[in-house]
Amino acid sequence: MFLFILIFLSLTEATFGKEISQDAILPYNGKKEREFALSYGVKKLPVLLEYTTEKCTIHYIGAKHSFNIKSETHQVIKKEIEDFNPEFMILEGFENRGNLKFWENVVKQTDNVSRYAAFGEPIYAMYLATRKNTPFCSGEPFNKDIFKHLKDKGFSKDDIALYYVLRQIPQAYERKEVTPENLSFFINGFLQSIDELKGYDFKTCNILFKKLTKKSLSLEAVTERILRELFPELFQEINTFRDVSILKTLAEKSKKYKKILIIYGASHIYTQNEVLEELFGKPKIIDMDLLLGDNNKI
Repeated sequence: MFLFILIFLSLTEATFGKEISQDAILPYNGKKEREFALSYGVKKLPVLLEYTTEKCTIHYIGAKHSFNIKSETHQVIKKEIEDFNPEFMILEGFENRGNLKFWENVVKQTDNVSRYAAFGEPIYAMYLATRKNTPFCSGEPFNKDIFKHLKDKGFSKDDIALYYVLRQIPQAYERKEVTPENLSFFINGFLQSIDELKGYDFKTCNILFKKLTKKSLSLEAVTERILRELFPELFQEINTFRDVSILKTLAEKSKKYKKILIIYGASHIYTQNEVLEELFGKPKIIDMDLLLGDNNKI
């Protein structure tokens, strides 16, 4: 569900006097990402990096996505909000602009923290931030900007629609939001939530999926790797466009706030690394066992 939502952010053209271009973003590569992590001594996720400049301290949580409040990702987020006490937070997701106030109101309605943890770390972090009155935003670009960019790059609307549908399914299944029985209902609801994808439905996506895979669109047919297998160029283009937006957001907020907490999937640290180090210098790796202490035994 949190993938249907969104928040915002107008992006500045330049940061620290220098434009961030897509050419500065590394393409996703699982093997090179692991080598990169090991070069920093990181052997497991999540990871916590600290960037320090004269004006700002940034803590960057490279998350291992989770929907379990007992996960280390959730524990680190809670610890950081309590102890680092950020002045501002940047959260992953919320790609369909417009529902920030809706989710702010939802997380304020009850103190059932496990409920929000089960939506994933962005909603959990939002819940904790609202309890401390900590402002936050998404680092994501507007959907309309993503779709225009992809169209300008020559990607077909059919491929874009199917990509976004397939992207939702694995995590929704893990959150127990989708079953074989309600898959078509789930997909139709998602497509209706994205203005740029209205006109598509489960039936049309099933036809498109069959053309590519010779299989019917089902939970069994949709794996975590399917986006990279079916749409490698589209996968890279979207992630690179997102990374530029994330970095511009971080650079802009670092001019205003002295303590920033950013929470994104760990792969983004690898793909953003060259720009992060150019803007903020080499990071310090914070020892997770020391950070969590006895909490790590939960």
